[in-house]
Amino acid sequence: SYEVVFNSALNHCSYQATPGTSGISSGPTGFIGLSPRSGNNRAVYISTRDTTGTLADLAFHLQVTCS
Repeated sequence: SYEVVFNSALNHCSYQATPGTSGISSGPTGFIGLSPRSGNNRAVYISTRDTTGTLADLAFHLQVTCS
């Protein structure tokens, strides 16, 4: 699991995450769950799982869009 912290509050933001790497490969196969971080309105909580649903250390891309 990961916690990504930003410099400002994410109160009016949406988030999207996908498995991926910084290279040209297709990236890891798996699933990502994300949510606002409880107790920290500047953070997003991310969990990554392999194809069997087991927690796994997978690379990902995170996009945050705020209004």
